[in-house]
Amino acid sequence: MERDVTQRMFFALWPDEEVRAAIALFASALPLRGARPIRREDLHATLVFLGSITRETRHALECAVDGLGRRPFALVLDAHGWWGRPQVLWVGASTVPPELAQLVAGLNSAAAELGLKTDPRPYQPHVTIARKASQTAEMSAFQPIAWKVADFCLVESITGSGGAAYCVRRSWSLTT
Repeated sequence: MERDVTQRMFFALWPDEEVRAAIALFASALPLRGARPIRREDLHATLVFLGSITRETRHALECAVDGLGRRPFALVLDAHGWWGRPQVLWVGASTVPPELAQLVAGLNSAAAELGLKTDPRPYQPHVTIARKASQTAEMSAFQPIAWKVADFCLVESITGSGGAAYCVRRSWSLTT
């Protein structure tokens, strides 16, 4: 019997070049001391991590997401910090816009309808800027970054010898 091919997938917000540049500028000023910075082209905010899914599940999920109501919103990245357990430095939003909360809830619901288990913790919008980080002592303040979010995407994470590479497989516009 042939085994189903799976893809490691997640939904994400993918910043435009202006937002990406602002995040990268802040990250480049940090003394990372052995931490592994995230490549500029890979900066993103995960919405819902799906794990390894089959092509059939992916197709059903895409159809379910096509039917979700969605609206554009502004996200302000105005916080930063370090999480010790996953050893990551991040920038994030101290406030979750209602449209973002509704989008994440809709994506989680669509995933649950297909039997996928997602993270039950409250959603915290953030962009990881470095992994394997050991401290935050020298993180300085930064100017908030305004992000006009107009779309979201389904991303495949492909693990290789150099770490994970991300490939956007499909995008959805946040229409009014």
